[in-house]
Amino acid sequence: MQLFNKEQYLLIDVANCYGLDKLSWNERIDWTKSNLNDLENLAEKADAPCMYRCSVKALRDHYAGIPSGYGIHLDATASGTQWLSILTGDRSGASLCNVLNTGKREDSYTIIHNAILEESGTTSNITRDQVKKAIMTSLYGSTKRPKELFGSDLPLFEKVMSQCLPEAWQFNKVLSGPAWDATADSYHWVLPDNFHAGFKVKALVQHEFTFKGNTVAYFVKEQMPQPNGRALGANLIHSIDGFIVREMVQRCSFSNNRAKEVLAGSTSFIGSTEDILQCLTLWNLYKESGFLSARILNYIYSNTINLVDIDKIKELINELPKKTFEILPIHDSFTALPAYGNDVRQQYIYLMYHMAKSNMINFLGHQIGIQAEWVKPEDFSEEILNSEYALS
Repeated sequence: MQLFNKEQYLLIDVANCYGLDKLSWNERIDWTKSNLNDLENLAEKADAPCMYRCSVKALRDHYAGIPSGYGIHLDATASGTQWLSILTGDRSGASLCNVLNTGKREDSYTIIHNAILEESGTTSNITRDQVKKAIMTSLYGSTKRPKELFGSDLPLFEKVMSQCLPEAWQFNKVLSGPAWDATADSYHWVLPDNFHAGFKVKALVQHEFTFKGNTVAYFVKEQMPQPNGRALGANLIHSIDGFIVREMVQRCSFSNNRAKEVLAGSTSFIGSTEDILQCLTLWNLYKESGFLSARILNYIYSNTINLVDIDKIKELINELPKKTFEILPIHDSFTALPAYGNDVRQQYIYLMYHMAKSNMINFLGHQIGIQAEWVKPEDFSEEILNSEYALS
C-alpha cells in the first residue's frame, strides 16, 4: 500500500472532489499541484463544487499553517461488489473493484459497461451511469432497473454479469431465488459483533371502509409470508456494510488500555457478569463465523482473558492504529483528518482480509435458512493485504 503524508492526502482530496477519483494516486497529486494557482477558479467545473471548495480551502490553510480540522474523504470503490466478491471467493469480481491490486485504479462500472458494448457488438446509447444503476440494484436482487434499461436485451446484461462476477452473481441469484422461504414472515441473523439484523416480510392487503354510503378501498402493508421475495440480498449485504462501519469506528477510535494491561499480566481488572457473557458471546460468534470482531476488546478483563485465545487477541491489538483517532463514516465513505489517511486505508484492508479468511458466507447463509455449504473456488485472502485502491 502506498503511504502518503498529510499534504499529499489533501492534494488527493482536492482531485477527488473535482471528480478525478478514478485516476491513480500520483496522477491526482500531480493534477492538483499543476493547477495549484488556479484551483478556486475550477470550482464550477467540479463534480461536487461545495466539497471541492472546502477541500481547496483546507489545502490553502495547510500551506498557511492554519489548523482547519478538515477531514479527507476515502470512498469504497463499489462496496457491494467488494463484499460479495470477498464472501464468495470471486477473483474476477475482487479484481474489478480493487479488492485485489491489478496495478491500477479499476472502475468496475466502466469495465462492465464496456463489456456490454463489446458483447452487443454495437455502439449503444446506454451510458456508463445508466449501467451503474442497473448493476448496483441487480446485485441487491432487483430486476426492475435492468429490465427498464435493457428490455429484450436483458439476457445480454445477465450474461456479462455472470462473466465479470461469476461467483458473486451466482450467489446473488441464490439470494433472490431458492434461498427465499415462502413460509417465513421474517428473517433474523446475527453479525460477529453480536449486532442483530433482520426484516419483516410484508405484503399489501386491501381493506375497505364505508363513508356516507360510499365504499372506499385502501391498502396496508401487513406482515405475512410471501411466495417470492428479493429482499434477502439487499438486507444481507447492507448488514455487512453496517458491520464494517462499526468495525472501522471501533478499530480507529479504540483507546482502552485495559486490554493491553491484562495481556501484560495485570489481575486488577475484574469484569461483571455481563462482561463475561458478552465476551463469551463474541468469542463464540468468532468461532462460528471465523471473523473476530474488535468489539471483544471492550470485554477483556482479568477474569475473561482465559475465555479466549490470547494470541488472537494480541494479533487483533497489533493490527490497530498506533494512535487512535476519530472517523466519520457515511455508508462506505470514511472521513478522517488527513494525517490518518494511511490508517483508514490499512484498517479497511485488514477487514477485507479477515472477511476473506472467514466463513461468513455460510455463517450468515445458515441463519437465513440456506442449508448447502458455499465452497469458495480459491483463497486469495493474502493477496488482499496488497490492495491499493479499495478505498479511493
